Amino acid sequence: ADVSGWTESDWNALPGNGIQLSGDDCILRGNELLNVNFGISVTGEGALVERNTVTNFAGDGLRGLGDHGTFQYNVIANAYAVNSNHDDGFQSWSVGDDGVGTGEVIGITLRGNTIINYQDPNQPFRGTLQGIGCFDGTFVDWVVENNVIITDHWHGITLLGARNSRIVNNTVVDLNTDSPGPPWISIDDHKDGTPSEGTLVRNNLTTALNLGAEGVTEDHNIIVDDPALHFVDYAGRDLHLIATSPAVDQGVADQAPSFDRDEIYRPQGPALDIGAYEYYEGTPDPPPGTGGGGAGAGGAATGGAGAGAGASGGGGAGSGVTSPEDDGGCGCREAGRSNGSAAWLMVLALGWLSRTRRAKAG
Repeated sequence: ADVSGWTESDWNALPGNGIQLSGDDCILRGNELLNVNFGISVTGEGALVERNTVTNFAGDGLRGLGDHGTFQYNVIANAYAVNSNHDDGFQSWSVGDDGVGTGEVIGITLRGNTIINYQDPNQPFRGTLQGIGCFDGTFVDWVVENNVIITDHWHGITLLGARNSRIVNNTVVDLNTDSPGPPWISIDDHKDGTPSEGTLVRNNLTTALNLGAEGVTEDHNIIVDDPALHFVDYAGRDLHLIATSPAVDQGVADQAPSFDRDEIYRPQGPALDIGAYEYYEGTPDPPPGTGGGGAGAGGAATGGAGAGAGASGGGGAGSGVTSPEDDGGCGCREAGRSNGSAAWLMVLALGWLSRTRRAKAG
């Protein structure tokens, strides 16, 4: 559907919510959601949400509230600010006996997702999207790796109240020079003042860091002051590294993912690169002992789910729920498309960020 003529009232009245997973051990793969309120919301445990697209949304792109979920290789694009909701590419929060922020969300993996605030600078109702916004912890045993966040906000990746988690090899950049921003990676105290603990921030390429005074180990991160020093085509949103980037071969392997955002094996040089993408020339080296070329199956060097199969075609996946918090049913395997085809927008997004690297000396 063409939403270019939608008013603010239309955006609040017409779009439905996308897909709700409330059962345990569900798989949601290869769906295309277009022109929705909230995109994909997960309250069940053990979900695998991968290779989906959410394009044009008025609420949050992804929500992960159940324990031990994996969200990987999804593309979230184009937030519409039409109400008081603070829009997030991905959002989570805990609920305990005393309400929001008094419990724990355990074992979430966010891997290889691309979150883009907007693709068209002239988009109507263009909002300022929080990338990965997790403000009411505690967030326990999380892995946040190989994500690409392009947004116009301070919150690129934020966890307030983290424990035994790692944020490794992400790329976080600003869409423009306007306020708010530039986006940061922030691991800080819980809202109740409890410090984060045992959390690692490593090998990230970001426009800012905002870390708590205690409980966070930070190393091998690079602050992006001049995008031209690092990226193939920053203006075109191609954030693959150029050969002369200071991020090339400067990462550390411990606790880092063994594949990059494109599922290219790391390292391709003497050491792995900082950020979500691994630089290589020509054909990438395969993983040791495989004898093949190209991408691997995904996954991290230490734990987490693999990339799984590619996108499926097939039937409709809309859940029909009216609220992301509703306790709707779950078919436990969803593949197909919702709210019309967004294939052309998927091509646009991946054309920016996920095409095979070419050697470029800057």
